[in-house]
Amino acid sequence: MKEQNDEENTNTQLEQNATRILPVFILVVLVVVNIWALPKYQEQYNTINWDETEGNITSIGYEKVRSGVQDDDNLGYECTFTLEVEYAYEVNGQNYKNDIYSLLWAPQLQDNCESNNNWIVEYAENHPTETPLDVYVDPQNPERSVLKNGLDVSNISAQEFYAIVIVICDIIALLFIFNFVKNKINKLISA
Repeated sequence: MKEQNDEENTNTQLEQNATRILPVFILVVLVVVNIWALPKYQEQYNTINWDETEGNITSIGYEKVRSGVQDDDNLGYECTFTLEVEYAYEVNGQNYKNDIYSLLWAPQLQDNCESNNNWIVEYAENHPTETPLDVYVDPQNPERSVLKNGLDVSNISAQEFYAIVIVICDIIALLFIFNFVKNKINKLISA
């Protein structure tokens, strides 16, 4: 009988420790992810204050990489599209070249490789070589530039989506921790 009670107490303690450790683990993971991701988002957001100048596309294209298993309808493929763009611009009489679309840019995944319905393909087709375009230049370092400034929520990229997920997970982790602290305080008060 005593061994059964000891085993039940041990199981209860393990469950309590697990419920204590889980929120802390989630918080630690989210803090690490935020330490890595948030500065990149902040840097991209700050490009909204960069100087605008006119540039020209010098080279443009996209790469489509298939992965998966082919079936009769080609629906078994998943594709990754990568934009490859180079552009030139001038600041204070000095010529510059760059190939950065956005500081947050990531390849776009697409389920059906045969479809051309994605922004990378459209962008490449609508901006041939020598197309004039707006370039956003870092006023402190004109060698740094982007074609997409700020954070555009109307065209959420994969990384921007992950940032939203991170914020939601942060809120959930804080709720776990708040609940944990509240329970500890209630136990102290009732003891």
